[in-house]
Amino acid sequence: MPEPATLFDDWSGRGRAAHEQDMTIEHTLTARDLKLVPPKNLTVEQRAVWDAFYDPRNAEFRDANLTGRDLVRQLQQGLLVEDRELISELVAMMASGIPMTVMAAMTMATDTSTI
Repeated sequence: MPEPATLFDDWSGRGRAAHEQDMTIEHTLTARDLKLVPPKNLTVEQRAVWDAFYDPRNAEFRDANLTGRDLVRQLQQGLLVEDRELISELVAMMASGIPMTVMAAMTMATDTSTI
């Protein structure tokens, strides 16, 4: 996917809020946010699914040994791919008639930002 023009934005010419914000891939997101470590509350079965999906991706990521802007680019691309996959799954669920309340519960159950 194309790199967003704002990925390395320095917020020059913008107001105070933009300069004081703290939500960047490079400085804010944790290993848990980036799915580099599993959530703490997984069952044995969930952990097996997690490991099967994320272990190969994370091994490839670690083996690349990226730093600086290359690291940020790779993390950003990984987040985009994961978002695209989640959206595809939600669209498929909607097409199959699964109620939105069930989809919302499933999405919240996989949100590791509060774990």
